[in-house]
This record gives sequence, structure tokens and C-alpha cells, in this order.
Amino acid sequence: MFSRPGQIFRRSLLERSVRNVMLLNYFESAIPDFEILPNGDVDLIMEMKEKPTGQFNAGAGYSGQDGLVGTVSLGMPNFRGNGQNLSLAVEFGARRNSVSISFSEPWLFGTPTSFSTNIYNLNRRWYEDFWEGRRGGSIRFGRRLRWPDDYFRIYGGYRIEDVRYYDFADSTSYPDLQELDEDWLRTSSINTSIVRDSRDLPLFPTSGMVARYTAEYAGGPLGGHYEFHKHTFEYSQFIPLFWKFVLAGKVKVGVVDSPDGDDGVPFTERFSPGGTDPDGTIRGYDDGRVTPRNSLGQSIRGRAMLVYNAELQVPIVQQQIYALLFADAGNSWLAGYQVSPFNKDELYKSYGAGFRIVVPGVGVIGFDFGYGINADDPGWKPHFQVGTTF
Repeated sequence: MFSRPGQIFRRSLLERSVRNVMLLNYFESAIPDFEILPNGDVDLIMEMKEKPTGQFNAGAGYSGQDGLVGTVSLGMPNFRGNGQNLSLAVEFGARRNSVSISFSEPWLFGTPTSFSTNIYNLNRRWYEDFWEGRRGGSIRFGRRLRWPDDYFRIYGGYRIEDVRYYDFADSTSYPDLQELDEDWLRTSSINTSIVRDSRDLPLFPTSGMVARYTAEYAGGPLGGHYEFHKHTFEYSQFIPLFWKFVLAGKVKVGVVDSPDGDDGVPFTERFSPGGTDPDGTIRGYDDGRVTPRNSLGQSIRGRAMLVYNAELQVPIVQQQIYALLFADAGNSWLAGYQVSPFNKDELYKSYGAGFRIVVPGVGVIGFDFGYGINADDPGWKPHFQVGTTF
């Protein structure tokens, strides 16, 4: 709350307080009002409608990489009424099994300082190529800044993770990974992020922007098997048009490198955009398959990436059901110097349409149809995803 007792009443501070309350994502609505008292003071009134605070979910999802996955999770997004978040999730399927537990504290020691931690264990089939096992944990601290303005936050953390690759499809699949002989190989890294977030709403913003730069360093004095440095930058802008139409645009770029060349960068730390992959969304193509390929035609994942997204969004039911038109473009490369941000011939492009639905207790789910213009077999491809593109 930017409006405090004893201050001179300012409507701009009240509007900023409403924006901050909605960004917590704990409330369905926050309706401000005020009453002028006989002595000239102003009483501020905020009528709130709280979302459910405890969530038990059991369901299933599907993706091109993981296939059909069942999920059981217990989440407390406003634990003890203090904004803390406690969650436990278990996933199970023929191609993916995982368990994770996480906790976050947004207001540590009564200050605008956040703390979060999580531990996890994951085994997943990497498409039809091999199995990947990952286990580890992380801690992170964050702080709201006052300069350059109070929309900025800074985060720093530490991550330790063991990874192994096993059960390859055949003796010729990814010989570099097979040479690791199913060993657990450790990544020990520190990371920092700077974020500016001026969105007006957490799920379907109508104005504002989000910019995020993240740098990670692994190995060296931190120990572990790998040594690399990784950098990603994302920028999203939301522009109100006419009626309730909103134009949303996003660019994401990433680079990872190592003094040891390819041997110093884990396979899972490289970039593989395509479909609705977390590395980068390029609908109309298979998930995680917009990557460089080796002589066998296998995706070997890039050490540099660039992705553009644009969506025209319109609410069918405000903050519940949205329709959208989209256009995506992007690629990944073996090295940062190969990135061509304005060379359209090197970008995989697509367009299509979709919708998003807010499901209580689950979050945002969506379905898109994308047409991959540069696909080997151009055509319409369906995509199911949880969350928004932005």
C-alpha cells in the first residue's frame, strides 16, 4: 500500500496501491472508495474479494516432449495470510516423473525483501532420444528498489544440481552424452536478476511492461563439473488499443558460453525453442525442436537464441476467458556471433490463433493452433500450454 495513514490524500497513490494489491494475485477484485469526514480527513476504503487460499489439484496435461502426465499438488498461495507460498507437487507418467517442494516469503524481517527455496527430483524422457535425471535445490533472495524507480527489483541466488543422461535410443544417439557413462555430473552456480515490472494486472495486463536480465555463473571457485556463464534478457510490452483489445509484444535473447567450449556447457543449459518450450515459444513447430542439428539430423540445442512473439488479445469474459491472434519468429544458433536479429531468412516464423481460460485452483490453461511457415512439413499444429505466453 502506497497510501498510508497521515498522508495528504493523493489519487495517484491510491491507484498505485490498487495496482500493487492486484499484482499479488491473491484477490479477484479490489474496489477503492473514500469518505470525507466532517473534520476534512479522508477515510480510504478497499473492498476486497479474496481468491481461494488453499489449493489441492489432481489432473493431467499433455505436451509433445513429456506426453501424458498426471499431476497431484498441494499449494497454499497465501500461507498463514502473510503472502507466503508453500507447495508440494508430484508428476507421474510414462515419460516424466518428478517431485518438488518449495517455499517463498515475500516480506522477510518486515522489509521489502523476499526469500524462496526449493528442492526437486526429476526424471524425463528427452523426446525419443534418451532419459535425463535431475536432482537439486536452490535458494534466492530479492529486494524491491527505490532507484531508478520503485518498479525495479533485484534478485540473487545459488543453485546446485546433479544431472545424468541414460537409456539412449541407440548407440549412435548423442555420442558426446553417451561418453559421460550415466555419471551424475554437478552444476554449482550463482545467479542474479534485475527486473522492472510495471504491469497493471498479473495475468492479462492491459498496459505496462516487464524487462528482465538474468546472469548465471557456474564452476570455477564454486566447484562442480561444468564451468559456464549464461545470460538471458526478456522484454514484454502491453499496449491498449481500441475497446478492450490489447497488443502484447515480447523479445527474448539468450547466450551461454564456457572457457571449455561445448564440454563446459551442460546439454540442459543450452537453448531449444519451438512449440511452447520454456526456452522460447515458436508455435507451429514441435516443442524444443527449433535448434541446430548434427550430421544425424538430431537437435543438439544452441548456445544462443532469439525469439519474437506478438499477440492481439481480446477478453470474452474479463480476466477469465480470452481469445487471441499471434505471430512468432525465432531460432537458436551454435554461437552468439551467429545471431541475426534482422535476417528474416534465418528465423522460423509462424502465425495462428488460440484462447486462454482461467480455471480456479489450476491457473491459466490455453490451446493454440499455429502454422509453421518454415516447417519441413508446413501445416497447422495444435499446442496445449499452462500459463500465458507473457
